[in-house]
Amino acid sequence: VLRLMHRRYDTELFARRVAYVKSRMPDAFIGVDVIVGTRGETEELFAEALDFMKRIGVSEYHVFSYSERPGTMALRIPHRVSPQEKHERSRQVISLSEECLDAFYSRFTGQVRPVLLEHSRKPGVIHGFTDNYIRVEIMCDEAQPDNIIVPVRLGGWNEAHDALTGEIVTNQPQRKTMHRIAVVILNWNGGKMLREFLPDVVRCSQGAEIVVADNASTDASLQLLEQEFPMVRRIVFDRNHGFAQGYHLALQQ
Repeated sequence: VLRLMHRRYDTELFARRVAYVKSRMPDAFIGVDVIVGTRGETEELFAEALDFMKRIGVSEYHVFSYSERPGTMALRIPHRVSPQEKHERSRQVISLSEECLDAFYSRFTGQVRPVLLEHSRKPGVIHGFTDNYIRVEIMCDEAQPDNIIVPVRLGGWNEAHDALTGEIVTNQPQRKTMHRIAVVILNWNGGKMLREFLPDVVRCSQGAEIVVADNASTDASLQLLEQEFPMVRRIVFDRNHGFAQGYHLALQQ
């Protein structure tokens, strides 16, 4: 079907790309758009595609039914899929997607992961997403600040089955494990830049320890790190050691 639609890749290439992402980021959420019912998609070809989708191990499929456009080359392809069959094929892929999503979410039950909290429209509950795009629902007795990243212990599915339940972790003990990779940032009065860029550093550095070494800042950098980035390790110097010496001392620790 990809060849009929003049796509410049095949399933083998796609599978290699997915495998590569999973090898570098084992906890990554991988979502894939799928179009079903294109011209030329026979029952046999759809069955092959569905089997391929079961094997590559992605997290979720976003399903679309093919719709024809006047004047396109695709209209010359033989074998038109009926609307009823498109609906049935969509149903099968959606069912597979639900299984994939359930399996992916279940892998992380009981883990503590950083969650970016979003603005809540409902009192007593707030939602957010983990660093690997798991939707989380947290029950709160009091107003919980939003747009911050907090450590959350993930539970099971919520009642609506559209998010995992979560509990904000306070006084989380320091991990004793040794990380293979550390991202070390030397800071001096860079609170505004930390607020802007540190969320992306956290999101893109799965498996790495993130360290901010503070060169005796006089702004609110340390308060910002403590309140909004509790998962980031802090090294605090009593004076400004400059760029090279500051990094040297930080890396020693």
